Amino acid sequence: MTAIKTLNSLTLSLHIVAGFVALFDGAGAFLTKKGGLTHRRFGRAYVYSMAFVAGSALALFIYDATPTRQFLALVAVFSFYFVFSGYCGSTSAQNRTTHEVGRQQPCGMYTDFRVPSLDRRRRARVIPP
Repeated sequence: MTAIKTLNSLTLSLHIVAGFVALFDGAGAFLTKKGGLTHRRFGRAYVYSMAFVAGSALALFIYDATPTRQFLALVAVFSFYFVFSGYCGSTSAQNRTTHEVGRQQPCGMYTDFRVPSLDRRRRARVIPP
């Protein structure tokens, strides 16, 4: 077996393991109390494992650029985009009380939809574009 094939097999194995870790970390974050220490730890591990899944999917696509791997790489990248944008939205102090519509958010994401206030003690308010 050549070194490239061995590296491809190792990358695929780690990709599968990271996918299972992401699956269980996502379930752990879903089942724990929102905002608690355990929830945040599960969520952070989920983000890191999804980052590895997206990166390894791109590496696997570069090794063997078949249409199937192209599709799976795109799914992985777009999935990570949603994970990362959620992580950025949950960690920025600016977004805890209100979302600005149509303006660039701290992680470089743009919001094109109206989101009411996340602070339940205040009235929901939307900042116009």
